[in-house]
Amino acid sequence: MHRLRHVRTKWSRWISVKVPFKRSSSRHVHGGFSLLEAMVSISIASLVLLTCSMTAIAVLRGAGRVSQVAEDWAVLDSVRRVTLADVHASSSASAFGASLVLRELSGALYTYYLNANHQLVRVKAGGGTAVSRVRYHV
Repeated sequence: MHRLRHVRTKWSRWISVKVPFKRSSSRHVHGGFSLLEAMVSISIASLVLLTCSMTAIAVLRGAGRVSQVAEDWAVLDSVRRVTLADVHASSSASAFGASLVLRELSGALYTYYLNANHQLVRVKAGGGTAVSRVRYHV
């Protein structure tokens, strides 16, 4: 295969000369990607995408769990404060089965127990019930 090359001569004339056509000086240089290279790059890209998506899902789940634990700690702190105030103000305490009964000097009677839904129930004799949901994380 030959190609035409325009060359300027000494006398300012252009002439066309046939020169042999060479693609490259090296035999191993090629112009595109092979199918194997394309498949390897697609596989690596899909693994990177899978890793990024799994990391994003784990981060979102962790953020949800952290907010749930923070809410539980707030509920437990509230239960602790109320129970501590009731115990401090009580004149006597007794336990019957799975319940705790606190009697104050003023005559008020508070009963604490866990119901079937694992909720801490505080009942004041004569009216007033408070239910606190306490979750257990294992």
